[in-house]
Amino acid sequence: MEHSIPNLSQYSGLIFDLDGTLVDSSAAIAEVFSRWCESHLLDFETIIQACRGSRVSDILPQIAPHLDAQKESDFIEAEEAKTSTGLVEIPGASQLLHHLQNTHANWAIATSCSYPVADLRMSVVGLPKPEIFVTSEKILHGKPDPEHFVTTASFLELPPWRCLVFEDSNNGVRGALDAGCDVVVVGKHATIEHPRIRARIDNYLPVLKQLGIASCCFDKETE
Repeated sequence: MEHSIPNLSQYSGLIFDLDGTLVDSSAAIAEVFSRWCESHLLDFETIIQACRGSRVSDILPQIAPHLDAQKESDFIEAEEAKTSTGLVEIPGASQLLHHLQNTHANWAIATSCSYPVADLRMSVVGLPKPEIFVTSEKILHGKPDPEHFVTTASFLELPPWRCLVFEDSNNGVRGALDAGCDVVVVGKHATIEHPRIRARIDNYLPVLKQLGIASCCFDKETE
């Protein structure tokens, strides 16, 4: 996977997704969704793939229209807000965010999680919380709709084209591109190709290297 990234200084703001981008929450998500899918006789893999990067309430009407989308979404969020199984940061994420916080950089998080879920996951892995923290409660239309990124950019007092987004899912990448942002894809789930996808990275170690920050506490396997 390509590790070269654009010069961050050419952007006025950085916007990060949370799950799969800053925090590996796959084990916690699987624990909650596997039980929920079993209770409704739904295929786990189909649900996980469809909902990746998006709010359940936005996706469920398309794949399980017989269910009350908001009721089921509320149930899932309540379960996720108390499930911390296997939560771990994407290597280098905490170090990068602390650097951005300490240097008073203009950055934000735009996540499809509700605030209680996002707060739990960030607290467990020790990520600093930004002043601009746009969770699912603050938007009407979830990813892949561009609203999440347009709203976050406006909170940063920036036009979207001056923001670089870090995302891991096709739904998230679509939303960021449609908002007008450039994108760095984190991980292997997002397969979209687009000229404004500026790089693809596995973790934040190359970002730390670009910024001249020595990475620490990671095995050589992650480098």
